[in-house]
Amino acid sequence: MNKLIAVVLAIMLALAIVPIASQASAVAVTLQVPGEVKLEQELLMTGASADSDVVLSIRSASGELVYFDTQKSVSGQYHGAIKVPSTWAVGTYEVAVVSGGTRVAKSVTVQTSDNGVGNDNDNGNGDGGSTPASGSGIPGAPAQEAALNAAGNSVSVQLSAADVNGVSTAVVQADQLKKYVDVFKSAAASSKSTPALQLKIEGNAQSKQVVLQLPKEAAALLVDSGVQALVIDTPLGSMAFDQKSLQALNKKDAGELRIGASKVDPSTLPSSAQSAIDDRPVLDLTVSIGGAAVPDFGGGTVKVGIPYAPAASEDHHALVIYYIADNGQMTTVANGQYDQASGTMTFGAKHFSHYGVGFKKVSFEDVSGWSKDYITYMAARGIVQGSGAGQFAPAKAITRAEVLAILARMSGDTQKPYEAGLFTDVDATDWYAGAVQWGSSASIVQGTGEGVFNPNGLITREELAVMISRFAAHAGYTLPKTNALHSFADSGTFSAWAKLEIAALQQAGIVNGMEGNVFRPQGTASREEAAKMLAVLLQGMSK
Repeated sequence: MNKLIAVVLAIMLALAIVPIASQASAVAVTLQVPGEVKLEQELLMTGASADSDVVLSIRSASGELVYFDTQKSVSGQYHGAIKVPSTWAVGTYEVAVVSGGTRVAKSVTVQTSDNGVGNDNDNGNGDGGSTPASGSGIPGAPAQEAALNAAGNSVSVQLSAADVNGVSTAVVQADQLKKYVDVFKSAAASSKSTPALQLKIEGNAQSKQVVLQLPKEAAALLVDSGVQALVIDTPLGSMAFDQKSLQALNKKDAGELRIGASKVDPSTLPSSAQSAIDDRPVLDLTVSIGGAAVPDFGGGTVKVGIPYAPAASEDHHALVIYYIADNGQMTTVANGQYDQASGTMTFGAKHFSHYGVGFKKVSFEDVSGWSKDYITYMAARGIVQGSGAGQFAPAKAITRAEVLAILARMSGDTQKPYEAGLFTDVDATDWYAGAVQWGSSASIVQGTGEGVFNPNGLITREELAVMISRFAAHAGYTLPKTNALHSFADSGTFSAWAKLEIAALQQAGIVNGMEGNVFRPQGTASREEAAKMLAVLLQGMSK
């Protein structure tokens, strides 16, 4: 145990987590490095230490960790070496050694190689600092681990999996996970963005099932260490657990944590599901603690990615994700969407089960132009509906009740029976009564005054902006500030209660205004305008 503490302490010192002054039993340590080295040449790091455990690290001029390795001193001497990557920026780097509570650092200047290779990026990595060089890895790491990389905003661990009869299993022991977390803490301390811990399982793409086994203390360790997201990449798909879902897995004195993904043969599904899925991929996602299945993630979300290459005839806006219940009933996951950059269908899951890729193209004869893709996207998910006879009526003004019904579908929340008397102009038998009850309970709507909701009233553009903003807050989604704040020519006509919401939606790229740099806050919103605004919101929430 003392030996393990010493090693971890050395790692923390190397990554500048613990100040040198806090070590009471420092030992003599020396470090020899050349003053200069060229790209693609070998950089030698040698010296003496009375302690057997030695941790070497290299940081760029900006302080980013670009190299991390551990050594064992032999007869009081250690030796480390790295071939300087051609992607490193030319400039000054800090080489540090930590051993026995002592840290020694020296500067090395990296120069352009003889063949002219060089990089003017000052962050230490030519590609923006995405992957540092790695040495032998973390002390005690098993031989089958390919690498542990500590970039500025994440820690990525590559794990080999043992494949037996089509089942690939990767096992992480408690001491290994603790070492990963130590490096994660260092990356988090030097990062300005939200850090994540990524476990990449290298397995056979033909495997039928991939399983990751973590120690029983895994969830507690990750939560206590401030891990915002645990990303698990497998040949079958990816799963990113947010902090709230990790907290749901943090059960005291529970058993080992097992997370798995299995291929499902579509022909084994009920006939209704077979026709919707066809030959597209279906995964059975599972998570268990001590052998007991976890029913849900306590309000947390796991972002799932399923690799898929659309057919040439498939409009990716109409690709959807289906949740397939044990009884074969299918539900469209509203937040599912196709990510062209990664070639995956992504969606947020509140629980694990069978999920499959489907295609549901809903066409309308009167839809074309700028709004077509947005309407296709929303109609495929059953969030917007036509007006009948194959028409959508895109230019028709939309009512307050229609907008609220769309938001209720987007939420995925269960609608409760309408409480009589909530609004004087809404009856429990009205088709929108459940949506109004939901909207009132979720603080999306408050009525127009004097107990009136005005369900059939045409919604104004500023009312729509306020509803969308409140919906985002209800969903726990922070609207991004993608665009610079812009002032509309008619901003002086905005109602006081809508000014902040309009500004927030403009910065998020959800509203852009109209010709002449006006917003028309009291003007009515059309069905296609509402579909576009809500599609952009939903797509943003799904990222």
